Amino acid sequence: DHGDIAPSVFIPIAEESTLVHELSQQVTDLACKQIVAWRNMGIDTTVALNLSIKDLRNFNLLNQFSDTMRTYDIPGSALEVEITESAAMTDVVNTVTVLNQFKELGIKLSIDDFGKGYSSLAYLSQLPVDNLKIDMYFVSQLSSQRQDRMTNVNIIRSIISLAQSLDLHTVGEGIETIQQMSILQSLGCDMGQGMLFCRPMSATAITDLLREGKVTFARR
Repeated sequence: DHGDIAPSVFIPIAEESTLVHELSQQVTDLACKQIVAWRNMGIDTTVALNLSIKDLRNFNLLNQFSDTMRTYDIPGSALEVEITESAAMTDVVNTVTVLNQFKELGIKLSIDDFGKGYSSLAYLSQLPVDNLKIDMYFVSQLSSQRQDRMTNVNIIRSIISLAQSLDLHTVGEGIETIQQMSILQSLGCDMGQGMLFCRPMSATAITDLLREGKVTFARR
């Protein structure tokens, strides 16, 4: 009835209801099905899935992932799981346990919206993650003409330095301009995502991009 609805609109509603686990399972199933379709076309790529704090508390979460991967016969390396910094730090002990179980399945892990929350560096070093995704707020300020622009540059530089010290890759989120991309690259950011590269699109449209091998911003 309402056409395409942004995740920022429907995810909070799903998290307030009892449907978030079913939604996450459906997304996982669709992702795995698409991975198989791409592999049958000769396209080998990784698909990232976002999980909520409620998902991390779902005692059947890992079984659902392993069962779905087995159903579609795909390796863990074909999937990446993203959780927000705030979700990771809400219950660190449980988060570390769950993320370690994901690693045992071979799934890559990312901390989303990093810098937006209040991470303890002691806890961050315990999380078995592969990537830190720099919150888009800091990236958006790189195009600002205000005096605090350099403050954001220094914050991003610190996040990248922290990630490198922990042997993690960094991803700049919400890149919309060439200027933002150039600054992130100059600071040593490994990868980037955002409207500068492409808008949200269907699997069919993404297939064309993957076939063309268009990667605009990836250092390693």
